Amino acid sequence: MRYDDYRVFGSPLSDFVDQAKDSGFGAVLRTVRRGDTVPLD
Repeated sequence: MRYDDYRVFGSPLSDFVDQAKDSGFGAVLRTVRRGDTVPLD
């Protein structure tokens, strides 16, 4: 999910991360910095 490309997003990435953790997805959530790659094994 992109989070800093569009001005329509009114909250920072940390809000999404906190909500994901509160919803039980913290163990599978990965944040990736722009330009990094993630293998999808």
